[in-house]
Amino acid sequence: MPRFSVVVFALMAIAGAATPARAQSAAPATAPVGAAAPTAAPTAASSCSVVVLTLVGTNLADSEGGLSAALTGTLANEAAASSGCAVLTQADINAMLEVEATRQGCSDGADSCLAELGAALGANRVIAGTLARVGTELTINARLMNVTNAVVEQRTEQVAVDVDHARIAARNAARALFGRPLLDVSTVVVAAPVVPAPAPTGPSALLLGGAGVGVAGLVIGGVGGVLVAGAEGALTDPAKLNKQADLDQGRLGLVVLGVGAAVAVVGGVLVTVALLPE
Repeated sequence: MPRFSVVVFALMAIAGAATPARAQSAAPATAPVGAAAPTAAPTAASSCSVVVLTLVGTNLADSEGGLSAALTGTLANEAAASSGCAVLTQADINAMLEVEATRQGCSDGADSCLAELGAALGANRVIAGTLARVGTELTINARLMNVTNAVVEQRTEQVAVDVDHARIAARNAARALFGRPLLDVSTVVVAAPVVPAPAPTGPSALLLGGAGVGVAGLVIGGVGGVLVAGAEGALTDPAKLNKQADLDQGRLGLVVLGVGAAVAVVGGVLVTVALLPE
């Protein structure tokens, strides 16, 4: 007997063994005299059941390894709310029975294989699909298959512009499979990422350099001013006959003063650039 058939047979045995227990637990208990009659529970969940297989990831990043399982859970929850059926996921199956052989047997996702698996679990329908990344978008392709006649009743494709909108796409996939109105993606509020405040830092090298250049310019300009002042005093002294040396000193002082002013301006520009916001 093939390995997959053995696992399916075991699943059928488990499902059959669980049926009397469910029937026994469903028997109404005798209410005490004077107690209020219990409210009748909806019967939709007991009349249908759906198995949701884990979405098969395609072209996902290494950091998105758990995305398929997470979105499968979202799809299953919405399927239960949209259909009113009892929903069982592949994770639930794994918790009850080791199904590695089952996953291998249905690795190609063939409809006949999924129908056999759903029948073994006593399900009326099976939901299977894929989760694929195309650029920055995530695409969910899902199909709803009737186990009884092994035909696909509904197909849907939902696209999420990014990971933040992937959950709404998974919910819409389930709603589309059961004919429910889709949720408006534009109303989804995506929490803004928390950006930590930058750590306080000391003055930048450009700021310190500009300040240093500015101070140097002031010093140079001061030296030039002293030379000019000295030359001016000597030129106004009537007792001094040789004025050429004083004239040369005055010219030199003016040059030094001009250089100092230029250097100070450069330092001011550097400081201004350093203080501009990034």
